[in-house]
Amino acid sequence: MQLRFSPFVVFLLIIGITCLTSCDTVPQEISFGQDKVLFTHPVTQVVAQRLGEYLQNDGFFKNEGTKVKVSLSNDTFQVYLPVDTTILPDPAFLSWCQGNTIRWSWEVFEGKPATLVLADADFQAKQWITGGPPPELAKTFKRDKFEGNSFYYPPGIQGKIVNKVIDFLKQDSTFAPESGAVALLDSTSSGWIFGYVAHPEVIQDAEYRKHVQNFRTKMQNACFQTESLSVRIYDSSFKGIETFTQ
Repeated sequence: MQLRFSPFVVFLLIIGITCLTSCDTVPQEISFGQDKVLFTHPVTQVVAQRLGEYLQNDGFFKNEGTKVKVSLSNDTFQVYLPVDTTILPDPAFLSWCQGNTIRWSWEVFEGKPATLVLADADFQAKQWITGGPPPELAKTFKRDKFEGNSFYYPPGIQGKIVNKVIDFLKQDSTFAPESGAVALLDSTSSGWIFGYVAHPEVIQDAEYRKHVQNFRTKMQNACFQTESLSVRIYDSSFKGIETFTQ
């Protein structure tokens, strides 16, 4: 038996399918005072709420009508952040962005990769910054916070060493409070490795390279004394860019 539908029933089916499709593409929103997080399927309201609370606590949401959009594609969260496009070439700002993609990946998106999309007021993308902890880091390393920054280390490292390093970082000017810095400490058979995330353009500057060498010397004297220490610069995916040794 062949089923036949009247033109009216066909029309209703088309309208229903169109509505279901548009529900996935039209952004929903959650308000945080005057600020808002826009999100589309398959991003859940729980994730959007978590992102908004993070942006409030981080000081990005200031109850001034700021809008941020978050989407999910290929298992990667994309956060569209409206910024003044004139600051995009600033290496220090780009390093802050890379640090935040990692923090969002950990603290908002449960370890999934995050892409920070720097955009204009209409959410037109100007620059993409992707980052997130590699799976082995997310599974095996501990994470502490110091003054709004993040510090990762293997569980086998003694608490005394961890406390020394964190106390040193609080006093050193390399990591300003609430700067979104991401640092990592590990030990090898040849000595200690302290690393942090920075934009690749930063380490091309001669003065910055000199600063890293001085930072390494001060940290070794304050925390490790006669033990060997290297400082490694990572990109936002925790890929080593350059290692500074004695």
